[in-house]
Amino acid sequence: KYETKICEVFSRVDVTYEDVAEALKLIKKTDAIENCRLKAEKAASEAIDSIRDIPNSKYKDAFISLAEYIVSRDR
Repeated sequence: KYETKICEVFSRVDVTYEDVAEALKLIKKTDAIENCRLKAEKAASEAIDSIRDIPNSKYKDAFISLAEYIVSRDR
């Protein structure tokens, strides 16, 4: 339903601010943002899990903090 209009806007070369605003409004009417958030949380969890056997260090902590921050931020 909204997909055609959204794809149309983002496939054009001459996209205006109004076009993008309309597309974002349509995206917010779908579950796309929530689906992306869930996929990002899963990817971050898998990334953190993949380094569980690496010895603790400030670098490991920084990686974990970054992954958690990315999925928890509002924007």
